[in-house]
Amino acid sequence: MATLLDHGARFGAHIIELLSLVLDDQSVRHSDPESPTELALGDARLVAMRRFVRTHLGNPELRPVMVAAEFGISLRYLHRLFAVTGQSFSEFVFGERLEFCRDKLSSPGCAHQSISDIAMEAGFQSFSHFSRRFRAAFNQSPRDYRNAAGR
Repeated sequence: MATLLDHGARFGAHIIELLSLVLDDQSVRHSDPESPTELALGDARLVAMRRFVRTHLGNPELRPVMVAAEFGISLRYLHRLFAVTGQSFSEFVFGERLEFCRDKLSSPGCAHQSISDIAMEAGFQSFSHFSRRFRAAFNQSPRDYRNAAGR
């Protein structure tokens, strides 16, 4: 069982790494990928990358290469960060896009938008691909989901 001291040390490492990330001070970072400092930096990067993905969902060109370049990391490191979550980068992006669509399909304020417009807004380039992914994730078609949500 972790003690209060253990939690304090981890919290301190997180603070140092977050400051390091903000200041981009390479001298504070450790080279050991399993050190608490590197793990904290990875956590901070993952949070920032997820936020970036959510704000760029509508970009159909949203790819791992684009995100890695945005954060100045290698493609391999990006995939390693997402692997720790048990979800690949692509799975995360598709999941976020599907959640975005599901939220819009159930929103009365978006009832005027066509389902295909919502799918395109989320970054899907093909309505049939979106429809298949939506059905696989939520066990019903986007139209059926919208109709059920509107009742």
